[in-house]
Amino acid sequence: FLRKLNCKKVYAFEPQDDNFNILKKNLEPFLNKGEAIKMALSDKNTEMPLYNSQKENYGGFSLFKYEYENMNKSFLVEEKIEVRTLDSYNLTDITMIKIDVENFELNVLKGGIETIKRNKPILFIENLAISGHKQLEGAFVLIEKFLINLDYILDNILLEQLFHLFLF
Repeated sequence: FLRKLNCKKVYAFEPQDDNFNILKKNLEPFLNKGEAIKMALSDKNTEMPLYNSQKENYGGFSLFKYEYENMNKSFLVEEKIEVRTLDSYNLTDITMIKIDVENFELNVLKGGIETIKRNKPILFIENLAISGHKQLEGAFVLIEKFLINLDYILDNILLEQLFHLFLF
């Protein structure tokens, strides 16, 4: 995003050690524009378990525990990790927020509601609900309702229907 969108600054949140180290390495060419923060985001400041649904799937870490039929069940990765709200960082001049948190999107949005209201950023959200995972359809509906209440609209569905772009 730094290279393609010419962003002023990127704050990237990642709670898992291996992924965080990769993130820091990826941000090295952009030292003055990118900041890696080893933290998970949620709707409250607390501690929560970290899960994954597939071994060696470094993109599958989540605070959400999958327990649906016909889907990989989650397994515990870490018993407790610290989580904070996006609002607790008091970030300003935010123009875009990208969320890829494996079915924990609504919690992150709720924890960033004041940041979203204050900055009205573009929201780029990954959600598996319409990629054939019928059990997750309700999650997308709740996300959409939450954002409609903030005067956002679903503008487009991108990248094989996994990413949703919401505009204010």
